[in-house]
Amino acid sequence: MKIPDNISKCLVLTNYRSGSTEFCEINADISRGIINLYEILHDKEKYSNIDDAVNVLKYTDKFIVKMMPDQFNFNIDQFEKILKYVNEIIYLYRKDYKAQCLSWIACKKLKWTSKRPKNEKQAIIDIDQRFADTHSLTIKKNNDMLGAIYKKYPGPIYAYEDIQNNNPYAINYIWKYKPYIGDYDTNNIFKEK
Repeated sequence: MKIPDNISKCLVLTNYRSGSTEFCEINADISRGIINLYEILHDKEKYSNIDDAVNVLKYTDKFIVKMMPDQFNFNIDQFEKILKYVNEIIYLYRKDYKAQCLSWIACKKLKWTSKRPKNEKQAIIDIDQRFADTHSLTIKKNNDMLGAIYKKYPGPIYAYEDIQNNNPYAINYIWKYKPYIGDYDTNNIFKEK
């Protein structure tokens, strides 16, 4: 899915394991001068706080960048600092909450920082329910915050399942313990309550 040509400063507000890395890579366009800043608030070596990240956005003419709500501590004031330097917010989420949680749990257990190794076809996951609950809660809280921000700052909404060209998360996980993931209706994230 390509963003419109007239967008020059694009924030992808998203959650983990939503296809956001590929989405940003597809939409970074050297010919148009759009730089992929990736997950700017995740890179603690370069940007020790939100003000450092804001300075990069302030002085970059054309960019696409992604952020997850937990990266700005679910703090709307911190988010609004970022928003000053953005032309468009795009919301990217995943419809299949349970698959997203399982993928995030596996990613955290395997300590994958972004994409999995290209030749990885399967992985053994050995976790307990507490580990699963901790990381599932991150996904839930990020989804809740996506909805809260959307109500104040609406924008285009895209679902991973509708725009994915291939499945970057197609890997056979072998679970030593299959965690319980509670229900979460992703259809309600962007609806008025």
